[in-house]
Amino acid sequence: MSDRSKLNLRLPEDLREQAMVLAERMGLSLNAFIVMAVRSQVDYLQGRLPAAEANKRGREKA
Repeated sequence: MSDRSKLNLRLPEDLREQAMVLAERMGLSLNAFIVMAVRSQVDYLQGRLPAAEANKRGREKA
């Protein structure tokens, strides 16, 4: 992913904490975890890939 843009994201504190814990367990930064989660949902909702494969692809690119 060569083109990147900044985004200020407001999350409920509890969701941020849960995401941080999961990201740490996966060995990812919070940013990489959020990128993976958004990519997974976009791919899933567009019907391109099942969510599990999208998650794998997100980890490889983030």
